Amino acid sequence: RPPIKGLPTLMSELYLTCSFDWTTKLWHTKTKKPLCTFERCRDYVYDIQWSPMHPAIFATGDGNGKLDIWNLNKDFELPTQTIQATEKDRTISKIAFSGDGQSIAVGTSSGSVKMFSLREELANPAEEDAKQFYESIQARIQQASQRQNDQMGLEKMGRRYASNNNPYLGSITSVLNARADR
Repeated sequence: RPPIKGLPTLMSELYLTCSFDWTTKLWHTKTKKPLCTFERCRDYVYDIQWSPMHPAIFATGDGNGKLDIWNLNKDFELPTQTIQATEKDRTISKIAFSGDGQSIAVGTSSGSVKMFSLREELANPAEEDAKQFYESIQARIQQASQRQNDQMGLEKMGRRYASNNNPYLGSITSVLNARADR
């Protein structure tokens, strides 16, 4: 979750995961599916870290040595900044923001640690950045909750039709489920 004090409770219920499936996912504790899946990494994603100062900023480190800085107030599809943080064929194994959010340390599979300074707009949020992020996340949570409710309705409808031995149930249910996942 964004480690910034004073954010609404909703924000403290957010968390990020990274994976060997080359993705990073943003979750809310009350949703069963991710709010967003980030698929920009070029290899396994070994570490992820929220900025301690900016609620919409996080960083990912992957197996190709790329450090991606994401600003969710600007874009949910592409990182704001990408840095080749390691030598060729070296993995980023650990990342950590400094306490003031001005820089980020990158630990590599070769045992080295490198420090990178962040651009001013990434390190120091403007007053409206927290509000903008909160509103954006709130909308995504509402969409995810609606999709969950729609899915439960489809499952209930499927059970009702299944009790009637409807031969078309399988194809109808799969089409409806596919639409609900969009």
